[in-house]
Amino acid sequence: MDYSNYENKMPYPNKGDYIRFFIYRKGTTFLHNGTFDDLREEYRNVIGTPIPNSSHTIKSDLEKRGYVVEQVLDTELYNTKMIEYNLEATRVHTDFEHDLAVEYGVEDNPKRGLLFSRAWGIGHASGLEEVEIHYADLVDLIK
Repeated sequence: MDYSNYENKMPYPNKGDYIRFFIYRKGTTFLHNGTFDDLREEYRNVIGTPIPNSSHTIKSDLEKRGYVVEQVLDTELYNTKMIEYNLEATRVHTDFEHDLAVEYGVEDNPKRGLLFSRAWGIGHASGLEEVEIHYADLVDLIK
């Protein structure tokens, strides 16, 4: 069994990737709904180089010069990406469970879910191969 088929290949959503920046000064908007890269570019325009890699440092430097910097998490987009990630994780988990049942000839057995649950509980901390080993050890109990 190729266990790489059952890995969630989607990157886990990092909240930092969904933070948007707003920069204001004396009633003028310098940056509206910008990404971290946009924030760095605005920093370059205001202060020059070198550009820090930390949004906190950039924010602090700009605020010392009279700018107001807001950081806002785009919760709608972040939550959407989390849902997509979790749906993919569920899909690969379900595929693994189904493929094990087919591999061991118990796909029509009403107790296959209990078998998988037990094998998963014992072995998942050590990886999918370990789950299959326990599945194979326990499958005769429901045949």
